[in-house]
Amino acid sequence: MDRENKKKCILLASFIGVTLGIYALFKYIVPLVAPFIIAVIIAFAIKKPVEFIHKKMRINKGIATILVIGVIAFFLFFLVGYLLKMLLREISLLSENYEIYYNAINDKLSKWCGSIDSSMGLKKGASAQYVRGYIDEGVSSLQENVLPSIMEKSLGIVMGVITTLGVIIITVVATVLIAKDLDKILNDIKESAFAKEFRFVSKSIGNIIGVYLKTQGIIMLITAVICIIGLFLIKNPYAMLIGILIGFLDALPIFGTGAVLIPWSVYYVIDGDYYKGAVIFSIYCICYFSRQYLEPKLMGGKLGASPIIMLVSIYAGFVLFSFWGFIFGPVAYILIKDIMKEIKTKI
Repeated sequence: MDRENKKKCILLASFIGVTLGIYALFKYIVPLVAPFIIAVIIAFAIKKPVEFIHKKMRINKGIATILVIGVIAFFLFFLVGYLLKMLLREISLLSENYEIYYNAINDKLSKWCGSIDSSMGLKKGASAQYVRGYIDEGVSSLQENVLPSIMEKSLGIVMGVITTLGVIIITVVATVLIAKDLDKILNDIKESAFAKEFRFVSKSIGNIIGVYLKTQGIIMLITAVICIIGLFLIKNPYAMLIGILIGFLDALPIFGTGAVLIPWSVYYVIDGDYYKGAVIFSIYCICYFSRQYLEPKLMGGKLGASPIIMLVSIYAGFVLFSFWGFIFGPVAYILIKDIMKEIKTKI
């Protein structure tokens, strides 16, 4: 075997080994140490304000870290609480006007079904009877199957909530401990035998996570603004709240803007309000194509990868790692690329 073919075999074997190693890392190791990884990220993110408070107020770094985390938590709880308050207010308003909405929906249903009966030559009320029977069957199925299932799994849900709270507490405690001794930890790493490898991996991961979060933040903001402007055009009284909620929803790959906007546009079309239906559907199209264009371009442009490669890595990550694959996919790709580049220079 000549030198060139030998080099290709080594690179191929290295690529397979690195890919399997990174897959095993994200699949089995990362979930075990996830709270501590999050703690490290938070510790680095709040490093400057902690240092500022430590030097200006001359207090212990641990206390300074608790103060910074406390302020951030306060604003997060305030924001979530405000949104929940608005949501509960809307739910309360909905319950107060339940009969009005029910009658309105019933009237629209009768109108739509009457149109179907006329156009298809059916007996008057046939479609409405079928739809109501279908709804009643769905409600009965919900009562007989879904609700008991939820009750049976209530203990599991409670345990899940307790586990989540435990993870949050561990993450906060780990953040305080890491932030307190961050300089010492970094110094110990610099003096360790794996300092070069740590710098290499941390730089790649830190870069991709930073770019990813920034990209999602930009896209969420653009989506929220598009939705708010579009909803203002149809004079929706809750344009600001709905726009912000859809902006957050768009960051969830399982849902996205289509989960709200497509059924909403279909409703308006069926109701005969084609203008509002067209506006809502246009909002969805603009949001969808904006994300498809911006996500790979923003991430790929800053990470030295083409948009199509980033799109492939995001999709592959989702297939392999489900929800978190939208982060793991690009991170894995960048790590594999950088490690293979390093290996290639040493062969």
